[in-house]
Amino acid sequence: MVTVIALILAACWPAISVSFGYAGTAAPDTASPTASAAGSTTGQPTPNLTPAQTTPGRLSWAPEPVALNTPTVMHATGAELSWPSYVNITGDPANDLAAYEVHRSTTSDFTPSAATLVATVKVHDTSFTDTTAPASSDPRAGDYYYMVAVRTKSGQLIAGANRFVQLPRPGQTELVLPTDAATTLGAGGPNTIVDPNGYSLSVSPDIAGQGAERAIFEFGSLKAIPGGAFVADARLNVWCKGTDASHISVYALTRTFDASQATWNSAASGIAWTHPGGDYTTPSGAALPMDTADPDVCEFNASAIVRGWSSSPDGKHGLLLKFGNETSSAGYGSFSAGDIYHPEDRPQLVVTYESGA
Repeated sequence: MVTVIALILAACWPAISVSFGYAGTAAPDTASPTASAAGSTTGQPTPNLTPAQTTPGRLSWAPEPVALNTPTVMHATGAELSWPSYVNITGDPANDLAAYEVHRSTTSDFTPSAATLVATVKVHDTSFTDTTAPASSDPRAGDYYYMVAVRTKSGQLIAGANRFVQLPRPGQTELVLPTDAATTLGAGGPNTIVDPNGYSLSVSPDIAGQGAERAIFEFGSLKAIPGGAFVADARLNVWCKGTDASHISVYALTRTFDASQATWNSAASGIAWTHPGGDYTTPSGAALPMDTADPDVCEFNASAIVRGWSSSPDGKHGLLLKFGNETSSAGYGSFSAGDIYHPEDRPQLVVTYESGA
């Protein structure tokens, strides 16, 4: 009997799929609110009114919050944070920016206050590195929620959405690298692009003569890791909704590829793989045991692979996922590569390193 491994990830069809990416908090919808165009004399949508700010004969928009970008560098004492500039869309000078406030809490539903304030940031700055989070060696003791809030010239505080961050242990830094490109190679159609839109990824053995499928990923430079640093841990993180991925392993890809052109036989148009199905090498890394605290994420151990990259941090680096035994009917995995609408769903390489003395 064929055991089907359902690793379905949500991107464009959330009702039927689950996204293959790093476990993160989705960015909030910060689109300007609009009302029916029926109320507009210009034929353009009219903004929703905020009752507290609406005055007779005058239409106004409420000030919009600022959302933190997904942090990509975390230290034991805090995360490196950044955010887009605040824009006063109301036309009211009282809602102009006076300062940004960075807040941190151990709970997700916190209200920003003096107790959660980490720092006040000047109006022209849109980044901040926290160095005050209490460090701990206990698992998950470094779990925090960050928020950037806008302090207006009227004194109003506009709270943004929070971002979950898990800080590494003392002496360590965690670097998150989202994929630059990802695609599927299918032996069943060796010269066919499996998904021209680049939305889905598949990994499977040769089931009923349909041909095996492998997923390949490309990451950029590792220059952010200091020279002489020791890679303590490296993982390819993907969404999998608690599914067993133990039959799948990760390998180092040894040739760059064009995700819009790659097939089982070719890395790009007119450029053949040395070996059909992608050029890869050992060491390989197995799927790690499921993390019961975050069962939606599958992790693959890429530590040995990334350590091997330390001697050539520049340029591109690739990974390949495939079944250890592609002649069996051990299962099947279908994933999403993420897209412009769901960038937080992209697979990510998470590297934890310790700087040299």
